[in-house]
Amino acid sequence: MNVFRAVACVVATAGITAFCTALEDTHAEVLRGAIIRGIKEGALRTAPVEVAGTPARTTLKSADADGLKVAVAGMEIHLPWDEIPPRRFAEMAARCAVDAGEIWALAELYAELGLAEDADAARQRAAALSPKYEQMLASRVETPAETAETLPSTPPPAAEPPPPPRTGDMKLAFPPWKGPTPPRGLRTDRPRLLITRERYQWLRQSGRSLPSYGAMRAWCRQNAANIYYAVMLALVHVIEGNEEYGRLAVDNVKRNVTSRGVDRNLNSCFPNMTAAAIVYDWCHALLSDEEKKEFREWMVSQFDAMSNSYKGNHYHNYNTAAACAFALAGYALHGDEPRSADMIRNGVRERFENGVLAEAFIKGHAGGGWAEGEGYSYTTVPDLIFLAEAARTCEGINYFEDPRGKMFFYNRLAYMMFAVYPGKHSAAQMLFFVRGDGARYGNTLDARSQLLSLKYAYVGAPLAAWAEDFIIQGGYAASPYRDGLWHDALWGAPGAPRLPIRSFRLSHHAAGQGVVLMKSDWSQDAVFVSFICGDHYSYHQHADSGAFTIVRFGEELAVDSGEYDAPDSSHVMNYTCRTIAHNSIVLAGYEKSTMNAHRFGPADDGGQPIGRAERFMETGDIMAYDPQNVYTYVAGDLTQSFRGRLSGWIRHVLFIRPETIVIFDVVKSSPERFPRWLLHTWNEPDIAGNAFRAEKGAAALAGRILLPQRHNIEAIGGQGKDFWVAGRNYSPSGARDTARWRIELTPANPAGTTVFLVVLRASRSSV
Repeated sequence: MNVFRAVACVVATAGITAFCTALEDTHAEVLRGAIIRGIKEGALRTAPVEVAGTPARTTLKSADADGLKVAVAGMEIHLPWDEIPPRRFAEMAARCAVDAGEIWALAELYAELGLAEDADAARQRAAALSPKYEQMLASRVETPAETAETLPSTPPPAAEPPPPPRTGDMKLAFPPWKGPTPPRGLRTDRPRLLITRERYQWLRQSGRSLPSYGAMRAWCRQNAANIYYAVMLALVHVIEGNEEYGRLAVDNVKRNVTSRGVDRNLNSCFPNMTAAAIVYDWCHALLSDEEKKEFREWMVSQFDAMSNSYKGNHYHNYNTAAACAFALAGYALHGDEPRSADMIRNGVRERFENGVLAEAFIKGHAGGGWAEGEGYSYTTVPDLIFLAEAARTCEGINYFEDPRGKMFFYNRLAYMMFAVYPGKHSAAQMLFFVRGDGARYGNTLDARSQLLSLKYAYVGAPLAAWAEDFIIQGGYAASPYRDGLWHDALWGAPGAPRLPIRSFRLSHHAAGQGVVLMKSDWSQDAVFVSFICGDHYSYHQHADSGAFTIVRFGEELAVDSGEYDAPDSSHVMNYTCRTIAHNSIVLAGYEKSTMNAHRFGPADDGGQPIGRAERFMETGDIMAYDPQNVYTYVAGDLTQSFRGRLSGWIRHVLFIRPETIVIFDVVKSSPERFPRWLLHTWNEPDIAGNAFRAEKGAAALAGRILLPQRHNIEAIGGQGKDFWVAGRNYSPSGARDTARWRIELTPANPAGTTVFLVVLRASRSSV
């Protein structure tokens, strides 16, 4: 039976209407004709469509007036035109439109989709190809004198608009900004960074009653000389009006930041600029004219020195750090410094709106996953949250409710709840799902900040109510980390609605990263399962397509192995970031060759040669995703992850709650390059016939091999072979408490197609 037959007939149409209802029939017909021609001529061979609610990469066989004929998972499906989402249609049309009429029609579609910049660019292209469309474009352009907007040297005297609501019900508010200066209407009162007028009044009236406030106040006073606590000191000043704490915050920044000149250290310059901006805004009334000048000149100099660093790298942590620092500095200096407009343009408009928001949030980060992996996201995502909150409090632009922003921010709140391993919820001992570079013990402090801030941003929404209960049930209500106490004061929402986390769904699909996270339930004893099948975007990603992990009672049973020594260490380049370190497959026959991939090698593990470059690569598509209470089923096509080393690989993962996991693989390769099926365990596994078992703490993973019937199974690991690749061991520096064993399963009689069927059970070690 074809395992996709049940889902092939279910093409996702939720929320989709025929694009011709929003686009003139003549334009729709022109674009259909372009796509039909493009497929016939071979210009358009593949495209993603929605299968069972999930994007799947398909082969385009043909097209006619009725629709497309596509092939997915070996089956041919007829897809009517009116079942193709408008954005998917636009993507295909953009690859086929060649003459001026087609490009102009594409511009009209972009305009209906709200993609104003794409529409403008397409109109310019059409105008360059044809005088007819050049005239049409000229007739559309209106340039009244009022549009030549400049930043006023003094704030306008008009009354300011009321503050935007704090709930998630605010309508989108994108000001018509096109020029080199930010829109008029920026708040001129203070404090305005991260704090609405409504929130400011609440903090002055009730902030001191927060459970963690007293500890925060004492802790920052004891560490008043450390730059990390400058913001915390300033927050005490905001809440109490306490000038002593405000002066301590100002002196802290002067001593640690502004007096030291321009900082080009990427790990400190952006956080320091963020701190300086917040202290400048929150303690503005305490600053002398000379101190204001010192702060302004330092922020301008720092901006000039770093304004082009990592610009355009929408999937890199340094880009988001710069965006946050420049945005907050620009908002803080507005009304005092003309260069604030450049900072807002660089940080908010160019890096965030035109980069992260326009590309990353609707591609690699849709669904809440982070391309660099969670080791980096726990310090990176808070920058984006701070930027979005500052834009909301200073400009009234709600990126949390923008459809593109919501694809990431709203889903990020759910993702964070799923990413914490069951049994490791307590803030003092949290253990996270971590993919890519980074330690599996993630940054608890910043993870907690994300949960608190996103719950605050979406207060009133059901997801925020579930997050409220998750935070309380998981031990987050009172932070054991004093460094993070100010998050409670800034984001705290006492009395917020609360829904029992046990009633929340049990699976989450981060579509952009192709990551599915599953739990058996929301108890501390639950089973956690992850599966990765997405594309490559970032330097810090690993060659881990197809990998899965399993956790029970907080113990890692099927492990994402390896240690993150340093990005260029021999252990990382030859083992940790390679396919061999993950629960995926590699191919035999490459042991004596050299991996030809960026920053990989020299060992060739027979795995995915995607490298670690900062560029997009197609490496996998989730083809089916069926989340039910009793089970979750997901399937992915991972063929392209091997860049031609094999001709086909589809992996199916079926999680039958509460503790059974089925892994079913169909791999097509040459008999000489037969697949090796990998499973990493913390301790040495016991193998008996077609069964195996590995324990860790109170948990155990038992497995039974059903296919291939004739197979070889081997345990590799232990001292001297724990990080074994192509005949050599690549150990991390120093002794590490880490997984040191793996099971390798291979067919006894290699053929062109290999089928693996393995059933796993995650239970108590006593079972």
